Amino acid sequence: MGRIARSFEMFKASLRVLNTRKELVLFPVLSGAATLIVAAGFLVPGLLASRDSLDAGDKLEPASYVIFFVGYLVLAYVAIFFQAALISQADIALQGGDPSVAGAFAWHGRTHWPSCPGRCSPQPSRWRCGRWKIAPV
Repeated sequence: MGRIARSFEMFKASLRVLNTRKELVLFPVLSGAATLIVAAGFLVPGLLASRDSLDAGDKLEPASYVIFFVGYLVLAYVAIFFQAALISQADIALQGGDPSVAGAFAWHGRTHWPSCPGRCSPQPSRWRCGRWKIAPV
């Protein structure tokens, strides 16, 4: 089977999943809404930081570039988060399970949140922060 034929078969399988599981369409909608909110949250402060120089016809201030770069990183995370959530629930649907938006968020919390460095849980002999073990002081 050639590359194009495989791609077409995957496309047809994806359409079958979307036709049987309408709740999976919510992921791109939620992703778009989150993207618009996050983009506005970084565009407005970035443009306000350069308001005076833009009024004078000059270029953006360096602070605006920093704000836009951080916004870019956050937007990349949002996009990857929703893609991973959609893929996890599509996999569940293909295996005969019942996909849901809440299930996707629970999956993400179960698989990714414990490894975040800021989430610590005390244990009797040491602190464990995700994958890092910290000896007691």
